[in-house]
Amino acid sequence: MEFEDILSEVGDFGPYQKKLLLYFMAPTTFATAFYVMNVIFLVAVPNHWCHIPEFEETNLTIEEQKILSVPKVVRNGEEQYSRCTMYNLDYTAVLRNVTWFNGTTVLPKLHSHHPVQSCQNGWVYDRTLYQQTAATRWNLVCDYDSLSSLVLTLSNVGSVMGALIFGAIADKLGRRNAFFMNIIVAIVCGVLSVFAPNFSTFAILRMLVGGTLPSNFQLPYILTVEQVGSTVRSRLVCFSWILWTLGSCCLALVAFLSRSWVTLALVTSLPTALFLAYWKFLTFSPRFLIAHGRYDEAGEVLKHIAITNKKEVPSDLLVKVLKVGQTLMDHRREESTHSVLDIFRYPQLRKKLIIVTLIWTAISVTYFGLIINISNLGGNDFLNYFCLSVVELPAFFIGSYIMDKWGRRWASTGFILIAGFFCLLPVFLPANFKSPALAASLIGKFCSAAGFMVIYQQAAELYPTAVRSIGIAIGSTVSAIAIICMPYIVYLGSYNKYIPFLFIGGMCLVAGLLAPLVPETLNESLPQTIEDSEAFGLKQKMFYLARKRNNNEQAVTTQGGEESTR
Repeated sequence: MEFEDILSEVGDFGPYQKKLLLYFMAPTTFATAFYVMNVIFLVAVPNHWCHIPEFEETNLTIEEQKILSVPKVVRNGEEQYSRCTMYNLDYTAVLRNVTWFNGTTVLPKLHSHHPVQSCQNGWVYDRTLYQQTAATRWNLVCDYDSLSSLVLTLSNVGSVMGALIFGAIADKLGRRNAFFMNIIVAIVCGVLSVFAPNFSTFAILRMLVGGTLPSNFQLPYILTVEQVGSTVRSRLVCFSWILWTLGSCCLALVAFLSRSWVTLALVTSLPTALFLAYWKFLTFSPRFLIAHGRYDEAGEVLKHIAITNKKEVPSDLLVKVLKVGQTLMDHRREESTHSVLDIFRYPQLRKKLIIVTLIWTAISVTYFGLIINISNLGGNDFLNYFCLSVVELPAFFIGSYIMDKWGRRWASTGFILIAGFFCLLPVFLPANFKSPALAASLIGKFCSAAGFMVIYQQAAELYPTAVRSIGIAIGSTVSAIAIICMPYIVYLGSYNKYIPFLFIGGMCLVAGLLAPLVPETLNESLPQTIEDSEAFGLKQKMFYLARKRNNNEQAVTTQGGEESTR
């Protein structure tokens, strides 16, 4: 007997599940983007130049001050004012030579061969977009300009560690308890980071906040998906991504209105405390309770679900719960006979693992790399971030449609090759071509978002049941490690804005060329054992397209595949 059999009796998508979806999963997933992704704006580095104390009491405009003190350099093919050097001059004497004629300031002529030196008295920051950020608070510029990237890297490191730690807590103590622990860490560390006495403390606190991202993004979904019917689960994947994207779009507006990193951090962290009110209403997942032998508690939760859904409580509910518990124990006993080595021991399975992991990593690098690269695109950071977020909305629907229409293999191949082509295109375009980086970012972000929808489903279907969790865990871990490196790849964009595009595009191109080497899974009988996996797809030709499903044929969708998509 399976858990779905009981769930169908008590209601698998009635008022209980709809309330859980709308009142719990929707607001928590929406809010996750606010208190985790805000770090991009918290450590933003606005334009800056050397501060000259002698100019403080003058009526010179910013542009006039720059002309008198800041040499010009070539950056990204354009002549710009230097951010870290100044003319080595006696500025008191320079000001004596400034005159005014008919209300116009006449500046003394300076020769380009004047000696220059590094900034001696700090920096002046452009406050057009930001009043203050953590970068301006601790002067993370010039010799220390890589420290902003360090914060983003540590946030990604925290994400990897958090996935492991809170994942283990969720399996041991329950998704409910792990969720509340995550929320507390996010609130406390998010607020304390504003009052950090030094940069080191701030960076560590932001790493801890980053550690809450995987669990706070996944746990509301898992708690919901474990209590709904199989026909609804696949739609919840797309729904959760849409919620995340809407949260990201709104974050751009909140950051634009806040302007100050202190305001932004508090506005996006403190309201999260409202989620602690779920403690009184949120129950443990009955599937989790059964898996841990807490049958009486599981029976009470299932009884509550039945009553809420206005279904008759089965008279033999506890007997059925015990049978499900025995089935889960048998599954667990079977899975324990396999290890990580099994997925590397078999050639076909190993090939699929390597290619799928490479595709997954390329998509992840593209998705997150283009987000944190907004400062290298020029223009308005908030508008850039909004555009890169909102483009995901049509991508989810288009990605889902294409992979169900023409198959997972060619959908994955097409999206990643298109992303790679357009990310490489600006590198080879003439310097006078306008705005190629922004256009490439929008197309790349669209394709990576659609690619995420495809690769999650493709990975879940390619791996056999026995090692499915292992294969997906490897793909997720490797991609997360690759993302850790991206802030420093993006940092190189401050020297040449096309370096991140070259790295992202090259990786997508390699993954896209290998993507057709894995078999198509749409409308196929999916492998259940490792032996099935070794034989699966061997007879498919290179340009094989997904076969049409027979009217009498049931769609094959595994429970493991659905849950693994998060």
